[in-house]
Amino acid sequence: NEIEKFKQNYRELLSQVNAEKLKQLQKQKKMKEFWTSCKKLDKFQNLQDKFDIINLKEAFEHDLEMSLRSVRDCINFCRLFNRNEVPDVPFGYISALTERASALISADVFKQEKKFLLDAQKNGNLPSRDEYRKRLDKIKNGAT
Repeated sequence: NEIEKFKQNYRELLSQVNAEKLKQLQKQKKMKEFWTSCKKLDKFQNLQDKFDIINLKEAFEHDLEMSLRSVRDCINFCRLFNRNEVPDVPFGYISALTERASALISADVFKQEKKFLLDAQKNGNLPSRDEYRKRLDKIKNGAT
């Protein structure tokens, strides 16, 4: 029965991905592992197309005990980054970048900014979060 299989897959997903695990991975700056967990949510969301499930993000919010914004940030993160592009930086940096993604993609500089963040992390030249947000806002507003 497909519905029973769906329920079983959903229970398995919830056992693999939960708010506590995601918070720990963020706190430990294990962003590649965090990305992998987020990707599981995204894949499940895409698989559910067989069924007409409305508000799956809200179900994740309830069942994972995460805010809706956190669920969206998680899914957007794995959609905008490939695993090999993920820097091990506090999630606030990644969130700043993903929040401005549509404007940066329109300006054709999103990939460049992902590379900047990865290079800054590797070279130990990571600006403060506030400086990074200001940098992104300048680029977004065309004041580069």
